[in-house]
Amino acid sequence: MGPSVHEVGQRLTIRLRIPEGGFRDLVGILESETSIRRRDGSLSEFLPEDVVVWRVIEPPKDRAGHGAPLSLRIRDIEAAANATWPALETAQIGDWLLRASGKFTLRANSALPLGPPPYGNPGIDIHEGISRVIDFYSAHNLPAVFHIPLPTYGQLEELLREEGWVEKVTVLVMV
Repeated sequence: MGPSVHEVGQRLTIRLRIPEGGFRDLVGILESETSIRRRDGSLSEFLPEDVVVWRVIEPPKDRAGHGAPLSLRIRDIEAAANATWPALETAQIGDWLLRASGKFTLRANSALPLGPPPYGNPGIDIHEGISRVIDFYSAHNLPAVFHIPLPTYGQLEELLREEGWVEKVTVLVMV
């Protein structure tokens, strides 16, 4: 017996008996009791009487932001990139991560907001947070730089521009 209308919209794996003998598997989102949408977008039809076994595939745990709102996926990607290429020294201002690594790389010498939009949650007044960023980088003989993941922190970028900050470089992260 095949999946029912109750499984429509869920990701399934379905094993089908084929007339020539043997089996074939379908994996995708169940669209009806007799069709499944595959990863490539194609729709595969099947006969319920050919179903040998099926099951719902639970979404994987700890997958970087999969299915989450865009702002969460962007933050997950930035956190993963930071963990992959960590700075030599870090400090926190609320959910802002301050990174210092000498003059090696701009990314590892920048403040990265990782909290919720619109400003990344510095945990204090936004202007006080910016002032502390400036103090941190001054103490390391580095220019104060923000790494601003867009569009998540567009309002932070706008605020900094209004205060005279300028964009040094645009970086695209492709996944």
